[in-house]
Amino acid sequence: MRSADEIGAQVGLSATRVFNICQRYAERGAAGLKTGPRGPKPGYGRFLSTEQEAEAQALIRRHTPDELELPFAL
Repeated sequence: MRSADEIGAQVGLSATRVFNICQRYAERGAAGLKTGPRGPKPGYGRFLSTEQEAEAQALIRRHTPDELELPFAL
């Protein structure tokens, strides 16, 4: 059996990455090898609701910062 270092060198991954893949396979079988969704969940870290975002985008498209009396320029 090859070490994680040997496998990593052969396929271009770090030994840690190889170990993590092997661990996922041991825990979940072939299903553990499938790529899952990446990044934050939709809506995570947002300050505005979907409706508020749409309204802000519409305002940006229709007006300039001066027209809206915003204290900054884009």
